[in-house]
Amino acid sequence: MDVEPTATDEPTEPEFFDSLFRKRKKNGEWKIVETPDLGVLAVDAHCHLQYQKNPGLALARAGLHGVGFMCTVVDVYEDGTTTYDSLSKWNHEAALSMQRLFSRC
Repeated sequence: MDVEPTATDEPTEPEFFDSLFRKRKKNGEWKIVETPDLGVLAVDAHCHLQYQKNPGLALARAGLHGVGFMCTVVDVYEDGTTTYDSLSKWNHEAALSMQRLFSRC
């Protein structure tokens, strides 16, 4: 997959619309990262949804992989109220994404 460089010459992360998690390798390719199946609901007690390219998709992926609760962290000096103002929208996008992703599993 071709990725256009940013001003810092770092490749931008493409948006993969699936339930998989990926990590960029040193050669610029993307490797699928396996997620553990814990058999119970998990908690992400420290995440930064506001830094995700697509927070709704990130929430949907987490839900599909058994994360039942997420606590997003906000720095009021850096983020202001952006995260709080966006949560309802992100939750709605996550619900729509989850339906689309689940139908592809």
